[in-house]
Amino acid sequence: MKEFLVVDGYNIIFAWPEFEKYKESGLEHARSRLVSILVNYSHLSGKKIYLVFDAHQVKNHLERTETIDTVEVIYTQQGVTADAFIESMVGKLLNEGTVYVATSDWAEQGIVFGRGAYRL
Repeated sequence: MKEFLVVDGYNIIFAWPEFEKYKESGLEHARSRLVSILVNYSHLSGKKIYLVFDAHQVKNHLERTETIDTVEVIYTQQGVTADAFIESMVGKLLNEGTVYVATSDWAEQGIVFGRGAYRL
């Protein structure tokens, strides 16, 4: 059975002390570092990883997905939060295998756990 990890990107960046030093120089560095960490984890774990960043407050932003090594990086469209996107994605992925969601947002953890995903 397939295993998936869905990561709330900005939530993790702002929750992990390791990223404190990257916030000062801009979020691009933090995003790149997180992608690097997740690429390594994907190779070690065998999980398919989706990294979601919300752009819901960026005017005229369309949803964009790019694959970096083994990680799919998704930027939501304007008006769509990472939480809403992740909740929808979890519903689809559960039909294909086991889903884990990494977020420190307690409300989001409760929602995805209630839908059948595991929370990290």
